[in-house]
Amino acid sequence: MVKWRGLAYNEATWEREQDLKSGEEITKYHRREAFPSGEYLEAKEKPLVSLFRPCMNYTSSTGRTVQSTGGVEDLNWLIESWYHSRNVVLVDEDVRGKKEGEGSSVCSVLVLDYLKNVQKVRGPFMVVVALGALKQWESEIELWTDMNVVVYHGNKESRKVIQEYEFWYNGEGKEQGPLKFNVLLTTFELFLADKNVVQQIKWEYLVIDDAQRLKGSSKFFQEVSGGVSQGVYKQMILLYNAPFDDSTQIGLLLNLLAPTHFGSSANIDPSQEDISKPYIRYKNKKVNEEEIKREEIKVEVEITQMQKKYYKDELTKYPPPKNLELQLVKCSNHPFLLLGVEERETSGGNNNEILIQASGKLVFLEKFLPKLMEEQQKIAIMSHMETMLDILEDYLTFKGLPYERIHKGLSSLDKMKVMEKFNTQK
Repeated sequence: MVKWRGLAYNEATWEREQDLKSGEEITKYHRREAFPSGEYLEAKEKPLVSLFRPCMNYTSSTGRTVQSTGGVEDLNWLIESWYHSRNVVLVDEDVRGKKEGEGSSVCSVLVLDYLKNVQKVRGPFMVVVALGALKQWESEIELWTDMNVVVYHGNKESRKVIQEYEFWYNGEGKEQGPLKFNVLLTTFELFLADKNVVQQIKWEYLVIDDAQRLKGSSKFFQEVSGGVSQGVYKQMILLYNAPFDDSTQIGLLLNLLAPTHFGSSANIDPSQEDISKPYIRYKNKKVNEEEIKREEIKVEVEITQMQKKYYKDELTKYPPPKNLELQLVKCSNHPFLLLGVEERETSGGNNNEILIQASGKLVFLEKFLPKLMEEQQKIAIMSHMETMLDILEDYLTFKGLPYERIHKGLSSLDKMKVMEKFNTQK
């Protein structure tokens, strides 16, 4: 069975090996299909904590070496936590300017690589991330490890195909023997949608990215908490990619990580409570002053004469429209969003220039975009109105600027493709 790059699993086809030209991919396929050797199947007891020795450096199974001291220290902390059977949270308050192997996602991937290739624990491991991070995580796992990673994503039919052909070695969806994959990579939404599937498996490790999304009232938190109490996950790593200073949130996560130790404790301050230190590690607590600082700059843009005219028309209509507030918002964005205005204003030709000069926001964009383009910046423009995205698309087409567009009607797979293209194209 061939799963084609860029297509979902439900579009996979059966092909004859001699008809396929990619010898490298065929070799990878046979390696994935090969039943694991005995050393990976033997029941193992975890080594004594006294046997833990920190790595002076670490080279992954694909030959890549961690380049930074901080990355090695973080990896050693995660490995030592595994020896102690301790669930932990790795806090990264500043994700910029990382060297190879220093980011929290790569650190968690490397500890899984260490378990498979040093401790001969082949998994299964589950990694749960936001939809927009799926491709990044898949790439990092493939870059740093030799593990078989299955991206559990797509519609119900696609996920059925994954369960049938990518889970078990017998290829018939029967839960017998070891799992075929080492890492199952999925999203928060599909974790919940297929909880009856994923929670039937006993996981060696659960890694949760963007753990700041975990709230006590959320279904995801409740399902993970239930899995912890039922022993579904042997160990867990939470990656917290935001300031970690809310004492209630800290208490909530510590209760999730070690419920028997912390009970229902809340409002725990890790800077004051020694009891929490083994469970929390901070990366990049001090921001390098040489790094470029992020700034939020709000620019007030004056509306054009055309906008003032139609804004006044909407305000003075009698009787006033029921959706007056919405009409005024449309006019503030671009008067062409109002019914009939575009046809009326562009009847004389020169439509593209009129499109720009009609809106203060487009006038500003016309002045500001060239500067950003000179600096080779990636630019994201957002709007709550899909019709405004249509106008922006017309503008970018007129200027000959390459763009990608995400809107409500796109499937999750198409959104992922668009984000990947935006992140990789120059």
